[in-house]
Amino acid sequence: MYKLPTGQVAVLLACCSLALTSCNAGRPARAMVEAPAMHRQIYALGDLHLPDALYYKPAGSVADLDAYSAPMILQEVQPAGRIGRVCLDDNGRPTVEAGTPIVYYRRSRCTLDGCEYEQLIFLWFYAQPLEPAGSSSLPVQGVRITLDSEGLPFIWETMATDQPTRVVFASRRLETSAKQQYGPPLPGRRHSLETAVASEPGAIVARVLEDGPVPMGPIVHLLRDGTIGTLSCRCMPSQVDNFVETLPYDLAPIQELADLGLHDLDRITDQSGAAVYLAFTLDVAQDHPLLSQLLRLPDDF
Repeated sequence: MYKLPTGQVAVLLACCSLALTSCNAGRPARAMVEAPAMHRQIYALGDLHLPDALYYKPAGSVADLDAYSAPMILQEVQPAGRIGRVCLDDNGRPTVEAGTPIVYYRRSRCTLDGCEYEQLIFLWFYAQPLEPAGSSSLPVQGVRITLDSEGLPFIWETMATDQPTRVVFASRRLETSAKQQYGPPLPGRRHSLETAVASEPGAIVARVLEDGPVPMGPIVHLLRDGTIGTLSCRCMPSQVDNFVETLPYDLAPIQELADLGLHDLDRITDQSGAAVYLAFTLDVAQDHPLLSQLLRLPDDF
């Protein structure tokens, strides 16, 4: 689970940058490259199974967003910390109030390799009843979804990580198109969309999601600490044995966070104060050239 310092929470004016550097920069590529241990761990999470989970689902549609496009969130059962609503306490400080869960959203557009695409960003925050009084952090997580010209999702990005990584999920049709153009995956990689390990060691396509018949939000599988373990399509088999509780959540525009004065984020930390990375920013113009560099996007997509 990841923490936003309340004095530096970025929502609309975020200017976080992700530094992805390689300790192998400048070295010639080897004929055989083994996937880094971190990559193997992320790939393996695609097969995770949650024995018990909380089931967050959208309570209904809003004016500019169909509920079917919003994520279904499956949270591994934990002793404390549920999705809540961001508000101001009696001292005017941002806090997360337990009660009706809220998922904040925003529509935007981006340009990838000269083509314009629509995006959906979803953020949620955790109430922490067991946190020490006076804590200055807001636990946050989220996903960003890029839609093709038909409104179907084809790239998903997870938001908060404890390492400088870009964890991306891709649609089956995007991976198939990349394989047709570029051939099989590069050494040490699992998917044809992925660039060479040596050039972008922090980037990984964690999993390929099957294509749904209609536009639909992903299933987000959260581990006990709030880390996103994996994403799946609603058309894929369940990875949860038992749903302990169903919790409808309301959708609210991200602008509501800005109205509370939450802006100017330049970093986030976890509960211990260690740095945590935003794998994408909310300044689309700033980070999407980077996303284009992290993937071998096919020309005909």
